[in-house]
Amino acid sequence: MKRNKVARRARYGRAHRFVRFLLTATFGILLARYLLLDLAVINLEGYRTHFPSGLFALSEESDVGARSLIEKLPALFLAVQVGLLTIISLALALVTLIAQREDATTDIKVYYHESMFFGMAASGLALVVVLVVQLFWPLQSLFRLLAGTSPSAIFDFLLLAAHALWLVVNLIGAAHFVAVTFEFVQPSARKRLRERYTANAAMPEQLAATLRHHIYLGADSGFDKTEPHAVFGSMFRPTGAIEIEQDFGDGSNLVDVHLRLVRWVINRWAIRCKCASETPSGNVGPRLIFTSIPGRKLSGEVAWCLRDGGVPLSSFEKWILWWAFRFEEDVRDA
Repeated sequence: MKRNKVARRARYGRAHRFVRFLLTATFGILLARYLLLDLAVINLEGYRTHFPSGLFALSEESDVGARSLIEKLPALFLAVQVGLLTIISLALALVTLIAQREDATTDIKVYYHESMFFGMAASGLALVVVLVVQLFWPLQSLFRLLAGTSPSAIFDFLLLAAHALWLVVNLIGAAHFVAVTFEFVQPSARKRLRERYTANAAMPEQLAATLRHHIYLGADSGFDKTEPHAVFGSMFRPTGAIEIEQDFGDGSNLVDVHLRLVRWVINRWAIRCKCASETPSGNVGPRLIFTSIPGRKLSGEVAWCLRDGGVPLSSFEKWILWWAFRFEEDVRDA
């Protein structure tokens, strides 16, 4: 892609990638990050006696000014963020109507990705929740009540500054969202959106999926077949004792595998097989068979981990394998 002039021209800039990185977290992750920040500020307030006395001290006039900002600004931030969410909702409704009228539903996926709609919505809703909750400063009030310390405006002001930075990021994202929306409503400009999406999302995802597929299918090449080993992505109908069976409903795909964890389980299982003096059947030793293949749709009850000889897997090993193999619902036919 570095030698492809069209792809290189369509690549995101560093600032764009940074904003996209900030706005790709889910609603829950954003709240968890803020909770960690809140707890860090509370810890800092709790250990303030270990720092020089004047480091976190404010003059009486500065303290009054900080308190005034802490009381007034959250309401302003909340109003601005709610306004941004309203604009996003109206723009999305407009784009949906245009897509339906022009039969451009295939471009909707491109629009969602390029406009960072999901990230914008998650970040905006998370900030609204934070601002509403922090109107009462619950954790700070509880800490000061239990510790018997007097309120210090500077620590609340640190969180207020974090709210302001978060709002600025959302404003930048909203500006980008509006710009992409104006591009989308112009059929002639959608070509640029498709080029950016192809260069920054579709092609990297396809290359990563292809590489992941080959690495996964070749993961068993380093095993001695006469010893306890594993087979990945069997193309035939293997037989053996079922170790892990899962209901995939209407359909799911294997999208990623943490091979280091899988190898750790295989090595642990192989050691237990040797300790149990499991003799190989013919020239082939005991083996674990992972039947799933990246990209192959699985539906209904599927036994994707079988055991041909050897000792059974422990519950802990099964849990590790269940966590290491990441399946996602297949939405291509939805």
